[in-house]
Amino acid sequence: MKLKSILLLLVSPLLMEVLIACCTCNGPDTYYFKYGKFSIFNIDNRGRDPLESSESELAKTAYGIRLKFSTIKTFALLQINPHFLPAALAMGCVCPPPYSSNERIKSLKIISVNDFDESHRAGADVSEYFKIFQYGSYASIATVVIDDLMYFGNFDADKNISWDLLLMTAPTNTETQFQIEIEFINGRTLKETTSVVKLK
Repeated sequence: MKLKSILLLLVSPLLMEVLIACCTCNGPDTYYFKYGKFSIFNIDNRGRDPLESSESELAKTAYGIRLKFSTIKTFALLQINPHFLPAALAMGCVCPPPYSSNERIKSLKIISVNDFDESHRAGADVSEYFKIFQYGSYASIATVVIDDLMYFGNFDADKNISWDLLLMTAPTNTETQFQIEIEFINGRTLKETTSVVKLK
């Protein structure tokens, strides 16, 4: 029993270094944030990259909505360098993501302000007709919200995070306007409405 205790004391530092080595990753510390100011824009997806547009008419085959949040830094995780083991021993560890927020989005809905089609009158939820393009494929809004919407966002140099919601099925009514409703897991809700646009 005494021998086991001595061995445990000798091995413990090595075990601890294996654990903390997982926190030693190349690159900057994780940027921890909460969501700040919320804004939305109509986008034109005809080119290589979707562009924000203030035009009153857009192609119905290339319409989308960009959601954009400013972010507010909350805290940063300190990295610890191991002393007993080389970092190579931590190759099996998963490094933390470059961005992280504890303010997770619970739901995201796109509501049509006008009649969308015969089955979806004004006030109807038309989220199913929009998809997010990320990692080489299109994903439904419901799917990415479950997986954590944050990981599908795009961060710019100013650490704003945005998502492009692309319309996959055009409405029968050419004059369109949408309201975005977001609910966070902490109960906070946000609503913003796009400008009116005619889809031709």
